[in-house]
Amino acid sequence: MNEEHFNRLIDAWRDNALTEDQTEDLNQILRESKDARRMFSAEAQMHGLLHCAVAEETVERVASAAPSILKRKPAKQRLWLTLASVAAAGLIVVTAVQWSIRAKNSTASSPQIDPSIRVAEVRYVREASLLRKQIQDAATPPAFDVGSRLAPGTYTLGKGLIELDCFAGASLAVEGPASFELISQREARLLKGRLTVEVDGAGNSFRLHTPIGEVLDIGTRYGVCVDDSGVTETHVFEGLVEIHPISSSDSARRVKANTAVRITPAGKLTSLSPGEATFPQPSRQIGNLLQHSGFERGTELKIGNITDVGIWHGDVCQIVGDQKTVRPYAGDGMLLFQSTSADAGNDAERGKTRASQLSQWIDLTPYKNAIQDGRVQARLSARFNRVAGDAQTDSQFSIHLESFDVEPNEAQHLQTSRQRLARSRTIHELLSDSNPESWERLEAILAVPANSRYLHVMILAFENVTNNADLDPEFDGHFADDLEFQLAI
Repeated sequence: MNEEHFNRLIDAWRDNALTEDQTEDLNQILRESKDARRMFSAEAQMHGLLHCAVAEETVERVASAAPSILKRKPAKQRLWLTLASVAAAGLIVVTAVQWSIRAKNSTASSPQIDPSIRVAEVRYVREASLLRKQIQDAATPPAFDVGSRLAPGTYTLGKGLIELDCFAGASLAVEGPASFELISQREARLLKGRLTVEVDGAGNSFRLHTPIGEVLDIGTRYGVCVDDSGVTETHVFEGLVEIHPISSSDSARRVKANTAVRITPAGKLTSLSPGEATFPQPSRQIGNLLQHSGFERGTELKIGNITDVGIWHGDVCQIVGDQKTVRPYAGDGMLLFQSTSADAGNDAERGKTRASQLSQWIDLTPYKNAIQDGRVQARLSARFNRVAGDAQTDSQFSIHLESFDVEPNEAQHLQTSRQRLARSRTIHELLSDSNPESWERLEAILAVPANSRYLHVMILAFENVTNNADLDPEFDGHFADDLEFQLAI
């Protein structure tokens, strides 16, 4: 490579004065020289012309463009396509590039992001004010709450903490103030601030771009921070990452767990002591706290108010297999609601309540530190079904999640005497259809208050159709199955 000639081409490109022949020369040099690609990337970064990465699907389409197609494009657009192809091949650190050329007559077009695309979902928000760049100047910016699905774009977090679940398997915890860009389900860019990435162990990968390079995880959990000058630190807590500096001739560097590195915009790399406590951490999903959630054959059901943890108790219910028109959603068993009373044979007790309920206590004390920080969420889902019946067939189901700061026996006493109710509660109801082949799903999410010690999980079938047949069976055939419970810490 003739470095003097290459520098002249760079100057012409920077001034938006490349001729057709010069464009071809620059393309050829970039295709053939790794050093040229590195120098050009650094130059583009310095002048703020490397931005607006597009989704990886777009990169693949651009990278697969035939040479004959490239020849028909205008000069400046051919340069963009060539560099995007190089990026897609992993030869420079960006996945795709879009040049912001200031010339009035520029023919390069900007790739448009489909506004219907969603790449991540908000899992947790704490005192956070999240704005998307394109809409942050709106008179009333939309709120981003738990469950909001985010499109590709640049976001600013003024304060607080937000956790995102990327649909390809990675979780991000971002602490404000910060600015970041969601590129695709597998890719993001940290412009400024501090975040942690955690990737599940299902063979998924995630790329995080920064002003000085790229971090590629290899099954891991790591934190990255970028300061005002672009200095970037990468702290690896679990697994392994591969760092690709863009302003250094060094090859990719692997950083293992319990180590950290700092990279300056000039490419200087320094080893650091890891500081996990200084980074926000994505929530951990803890399951299997709800015992016998599939209602398989052999599941023990106790009648009455039981305060032991992990035992289903409540009104008269039964574990059954296939019925005439209803089959278990999964496995060989399902729950059949039978009576609104714990004593189905006592007519004096029948009619006092409208619901047949089954409950279980969950011990939260092993997670008291996280709960004290106020960032724990409980998520419960259940599936319900019933026979088709007629106009007199009840159709209502419900799930409840309640948290208590006392022992279950004391909670039972306080509720019975109406001295205190739960610290927090969420209730979700369902009016079911009359199709026995459809299992309908109901979900509830509860933000667990600080000092909570126990959760009370409850599923119910209601008598929501009024009739006078007091001696008839209360339910024609009402079922629950496939409960799922998760604690996000």
